[in-house]
Amino acid sequence: MAARILGYGEILMRYSTQSVAKSIKEFSDQYIGGAELNTLISLASRGHHCSLITSIPKHSESGEIIELLDTYKIKRSHIHFGQHKLGKYYAQNLTSKKTLSITYDRKDSSFSKFHLSEELIHSALREKEMLILTGISPALSEICKKNMLRIINAAHDQKIKIAYDMNYRPQLWSKEQASIFNKQVLDKVDFLFTNCGAAKDLLGFPLAKTKSIEDVISESKKAINYLNSFSKFEIAAFNIRNSIGEDNNRFGSLICHADTFYTGQLFTTDIVDCIGGGDSFMAAVLHGYLNQWPWEKVADYAAKTFAITHTLVGDHNTLSDAEILNYSEWMQ
Repeated sequence: MAARILGYGEILMRYSTQSVAKSIKEFSDQYIGGAELNTLISLASRGHHCSLITSIPKHSESGEIIELLDTYKIKRSHIHFGQHKLGKYYAQNLTSKKTLSITYDRKDSSFSKFHLSEELIHSALREKEMLILTGISPALSEICKKNMLRIINAAHDQKIKIAYDMNYRPQLWSKEQASIFNKQVLDKVDFLFTNCGAAKDLLGFPLAKTKSIEDVISESKKAINYLNSFSKFEIAAFNIRNSIGEDNNRFGSLICHADTFYTGQLFTTDIVDCIGGGDSFMAAVLHGYLNQWPWEKVADYAAKTFAITHTLVGDHNTLSDAEILNYSEWMQ
């Protein structure tokens, strides 16, 4: 079932290399992304009607961005053209989360300077069923933080479902700042996406040491129960990961709905590009929910999506439902 979905977030240009770079010139690969955009592209490619509130500058890169949005039929009626720069980041060592290195260049970007008017918020939320947000946006500036609070309050008042990925980025703000913000908004969130580490760092979850992926799943269940003490979420979903080598990982999923836990099948795969996995996982859970699939199917679909995304070059997973659901033999 196709849904009308709105996102608010920064569009970024990613420059990356599989090896260690000594200078910016060595980052030869270029991709358009951003957590919220990545999630929307996955949802739009599966038939949902998506739009994004953002701000980008008027220069040559804008044409590439508009072309990408048009390719996936993401409505751009709420795209603002600002006078400041486009946010960028540089990523290296993409084949391992352990050694992944990211350097941001997004301070004073057009998005970080973009104040949302009440008129824009009202217009953008009109007839929407879901709002997608992450904890990255409020870290970018005081303007973005205020925008987030206002759009969350407006969506909550209109009973629009709010899907929120805590997505803590320590390079952008402190644990204390992120903790204060998250405690402000969690009681308005319907669908929460996070992991044990963020629950520990931002909300005080007493995380025990884990050695196996089974330990990770066990601690994740405890973390979800802990998070439900802050607010009773309709859905709480964790992507599950346990490193078994520098370049290899086991991937799974854990979803809690109506006090029942659902775990997806576990998959082991080599990593080609470790960026965008969490965004595709979020899209997968929401897609399954919107299609009213059984939760066991949603959990498996999300786990497969999460694992497969790490084998794809670039930020986006636009594989079809059939391709993802039929990937079990290939993944194993």
